[in-house]
Amino acid sequence: MYCDDNEVVLADNSLVAMHSMKSGTKRLALPGNHKVTDLITGESFGDVTDLITFELNAPETRVFLLEAPES
Repeated sequence: MYCDDNEVVLADNSLVAMHSMKSGTKRLALPGNHKVTDLITGESFGDVTDLITFELNAPETRVFLLEAPES
């Protein structure tokens, strides 16, 4: 499960995206550890993480790149 809220989440093995009509703090739980980068803003969410926490200003879509953690 990526999100506890009733949000639109699309995911594959290298991308995860969320669209919401409600502003606020959002959390996406990832299936394992990844290096995570926001593809819109370029913001890094860490080199080894299994959780993304971010602010969303509705209506907005956020797209994140998931990469293998750096050794």
